[in-house]
Amino acid sequence: MSEEAVAGRELDLRDYLRVLWVRKWVVVVATVVMVTVAYGFSARQDPVYQATAQFRVVPPVNPLVAEGSRGSQVSPETEIEVLQSAPVVQRVREKLGGTAPSITAESVSGTEFVKVTGESRDPESAAAIPNAYVDAYVDYRRQQTVDNLTPVRDQAQVRFDQVQNEINDLTEQLNRTSPLTQPQTYNDLVDRRSAALNRQGPIRTEIDRLDTQINVGVTGGASEGTPAEVPKEPSKPKPVRNGLLALPVGLVFGIGLVFLFEYLDDSIKSKDDLQRATGALPVLGLIPTVPWRDRAQAHVVSLENPTSPPSEAYRSLRTSIQFLGIDNPLHCVQITSASQGEGKTTTVTNLALMLARAGERGVVVVDCDLRRPRLHEFFDLPNDIGFTSVLLGEVPVSAALQRFDDEPGLSVLVSGPIPSDPSELLASRRTAEVLASLRVDGGLVLLDTPPVLPVTDALVVSKWVDATLLVTSAGRTTRRQVQRTVELLAQIDAPLVGTVLNQAPSGTSGYGYGYGSGSYYGPKPLLTPREQAESGQQKARAAR
Repeated sequence: MSEEAVAGRELDLRDYLRVLWVRKWVVVVATVVMVTVAYGFSARQDPVYQATAQFRVVPPVNPLVAEGSRGSQVSPETEIEVLQSAPVVQRVREKLGGTAPSITAESVSGTEFVKVTGESRDPESAAAIPNAYVDAYVDYRRQQTVDNLTPVRDQAQVRFDQVQNEINDLTEQLNRTSPLTQPQTYNDLVDRRSAALNRQGPIRTEIDRLDTQINVGVTGGASEGTPAEVPKEPSKPKPVRNGLLALPVGLVFGIGLVFLFEYLDDSIKSKDDLQRATGALPVLGLIPTVPWRDRAQAHVVSLENPTSPPSEAYRSLRTSIQFLGIDNPLHCVQITSASQGEGKTTTVTNLALMLARAGERGVVVVDCDLRRPRLHEFFDLPNDIGFTSVLLGEVPVSAALQRFDDEPGLSVLVSGPIPSDPSELLASRRTAEVLASLRVDGGLVLLDTPPVLPVTDALVVSKWVDATLLVTSAGRTTRRQVQRTVELLAQIDAPLVGTVLNQAPSGTSGYGYGYGSGSYYGPKPLLTPREQAESGQQKARAAR
């Protein structure tokens, strides 16, 4: 795969699902926390009761029209403003003893009804609040009606009294006039009195109508109200409902956190990540996680469990190294890493054992990490005499080499005493001579060198090797570290041939290869006769 192809690869749905699966606990924890907080906060709140009263908006009475008729139409929205006006609120205070809690009022769509809702921590008060507002509103509108009708009734009474006075005067004149002596005058007075009585009748009817409206209390603006009833259950809080509502919020929040962490996380997580960071450098091995209980101790999985998936992965790495040496034979291979703790010594140890078991002639492992040597711990060998002893001329190479009892074809040159200046010692001509003497027998020399970024030791040694192998660790090594390491090795023309990814994710297509029974990266290597015997013994022990 070319560098452009790797760099241009776009994330697909499987990539997003992989990210969510890897960090699934972030989503779970975020959701649980969100639901718990919502439920707990709701459960700690005091209960609140809610009650609703309802009334119908009607046009106000028009005193200028006949009885039973109404004035112009009014909108519920206008009456809601009146309901919440200062005069109505003042009447509510008088009804509720000096307080006027806030209410919500809304019109019922498509009707003339208005709903008035009040809330309180006491159920009886919750019902009393909207009822007080409706009553105060009705009283206010009734008072407005009375105030509008009273002047009209007074004017009608004035007109009635004027006609009555006229009738009284005409009656007195009739009493003083004789129909026998003054028939014409008498008849004229009778006609005038009858006309006055006819005018007085409609006025009396109007006054009676206005009196009825005032006394009965015709309401202008509200009618046919439904009072609020005392609620039996609180309207809020609702812990279960709030918890369910918080569930999708928690999921979205958790997913957002996952992708935020993914964006901020610069670590290598997969084979594709490693190839992008190295410029499409081949990944020669994908080593799955080895579930050791005590990671502080040195373990060699190729010895302790030779048929396990990690052992299969190291066989695949061995095969890849062997293929690299077909055209250009490899006599000295350097294994290094970008920083500390990425598993380079573990890789060197297992790779050396696999190469020796495959019949490689004279596999020699040299611990060139003169700052934090650990190779002797993996092979359980003494470290009092080693590589530094040879470099200082204290002992010959043959005396410092140690045979590994479990594998006759493998020799180990431990680090020896730690020197005061490892870089200067590794850069000396003596180092080149010792490494050259180890290559004369035609075998393969593996060098365990320090990380590239903290110190220059690995860069110094790289000029005397045929190939350099960079070991990384998924979830630990960052892209920036890998890029800087490749850049430093390229500056000195180090023969960087490939990489190894430790802690590789399993079972994720496109982001590593699964390691199950008989499943590993690359073609399945053939077991050596000795490995076949060890595998048979292990199966026999398991059967027993």
